[in-house]
Amino acid sequence: MDTQAKYVENIDVVWKEEFRIDAAFEIENSTSIYSGLLRFADLTMVAPNTVYPMFIVAPGERRNRVREQLVRPSFRHLGIHQKVRYLSYERVNEIDEFFGDAGSGLSVDVFRAKSELLTTR
Repeated sequence: MDTQAKYVENIDVVWKEEFRIDAAFEIENSTSIYSGLLRFADLTMVAPNTVYPMFIVAPGERRNRVREQLVRPSFRHLGIHQKVRYLSYERVNEIDEFFGDAGSGLSVDVFRAKSELLTTR
């Protein structure tokens, strides 16, 4: 198994189209926000040309914790703070209610539009 595949399999959810990765999601309900970001950092290190969005999905009350972790020097150095978006459970529920079981029209762009980039520069 190649190194990149090893790190991809550690991500909670990977949205794929055939052989292309379109997005990666770390679900952080009660586990450490840091550990999810660290998995994204590892992935970024082994695949530095990663262009797909990465999402931390967590309850609304953890939003500030995501922001606090994103500004850590190591994540800023890797540019993780500009790649990772925060997606609250409330926003995921909105998407689910809108699309329901059909899923027709559901795309990564929908998740990107409902998510937040929590840091600047």
